[in-house]
Order: sequence, then C-alpha cells, then structure tokens
Amino acid sequence: MLRTAGIKIWMLTGDKLETAECIARSLQLGGGDGVWVPAARCAARRDALRLLQMLSARDPDQTNLIIEGETLEVCLRSYEKEFVEVLERCSGVVVARCSPTQKAAVARLLRARNHVVAAVGDGGNDVAMIQEADMGVGIEGAEGRAASLAGDVSVRQFQCLARLLLVHGRRAATRSAALCLFIVHRGLIVSTMQVHVSCHRQPQHQLLKRFLLTLCTICMY
Repeated sequence: MLRTAGIKIWMLTGDKLETAECIARSLQLGGGDGVWVPAARCAARRDALRLLQMLSARDPDQTNLIIEGETLEVCLRSYEKEFVEVLERCSGVVVARCSPTQKAAVARLLRARNHVVAAVGDGGNDVAMIQEADMGVGIEGAEGRAASLAGDVSVRQFQCLARLLLVHGRRAATRSAALCLFIVHRGLIVSTMQVHVSCHRQPQHQLLKRFLLTLCTICMY
C-alpha cells in the first residue's frame, strides 16, 4: 500500500545480511519484479568503484539492493553523489549490520537531498535515526519505550503505519494548509480595516482591542 502511494521503503537493521534479506523477501519490501542484489563487502575506494559500476550497469528500477552498514559507509565516503543517485532509483534498499550512528547518517543524508523522511523504529538503537528524520514514528514494543518517547508520533503496532501516513497524515496536511490560509486572510482583513479607519479618523485609534484579537486567536486554535 505504501509503495502504491509512491513511498519508497528502506530497511535499516542491525541484523546480519542473511537475516535482513530473508525478512525483506518475506515482507516484499522491494518492487514485485525486482531482483535482490547482495552487495559485496567494500574495504577500499577501488572496491566501492567496482560496486558502483556493477549497480550502474543494472536497471535500478528492477534492483533491490542489500548492503552492509560498513560497506555503505565506505561507498558514501568515496562516491557519495554517484552512489546516492543509484540508491534513489532502486526499488528497495536494505542496510544490514547498521549501527545507530549509521542509521542517523542515512536519514540525515536523505534529508540533505531534499527527500521527506519518515523514520520508524521500536528500539533504543533507533532513537538517533528517529530524531534526524522529518517525522519520527516510535513503536511501543518489548524493547522499551525509548523510540516511542523520542518520536513525533507513537503507535502500538506496525500495521497502524499505513493509516497514520495515508489517512491522518493527509488530513493533517490539509487542515494545516487551511489554518495557514485562515491566519493570512485574518491578518489581511484586520490590517485593511485598521488602515481604512485610520485614514478617516485619528491614526492612533485602534479598531479592535487587544483582548478581542487574543480571544479570536484562542477560538481559532
């Protein structure tokens, strides 16, 4: 459902690569027809270049990449711009053996590329990533409430995420836009009325008392 809405899903986990791949396949995190491509470990700049060339030769829209955190860090340190462009076009991305610092760095990097990032986590190792994202969603689980307390929104189950983003998120955006327009229009109307009264009466005359403006603001919110 989230992919249908145009949302790309990246899974950042501390599990080993094989476990992460098994979970990603079972949950169908990538595109339906995409091929899961485990990335070879990179320890030097030349290894990162070979990986970048291999991924560039494939069709990114049909590629689901599985990469380890240390390999991703080496690739971003060597060829950040080129490698991020390839990752952005992949159908799905899974980062295994990813440390809390690396999770936060990925969220920060995507935000720097003008992407809107929603980070979802249920453990203490996800707190840094949740705080770096545009919207942090904490899930209350067996690992404690650290993630739910650090997030902007807290949910009890992962299955609530789709409704949170697609229903409540859309409604919140629409209502926030309407509220902003109301504030702008209210300011223009009050200012126009005050200018009109000042032109025909004494300039120091105040059309609306302060308590009326304060009362209007309180009622609006």
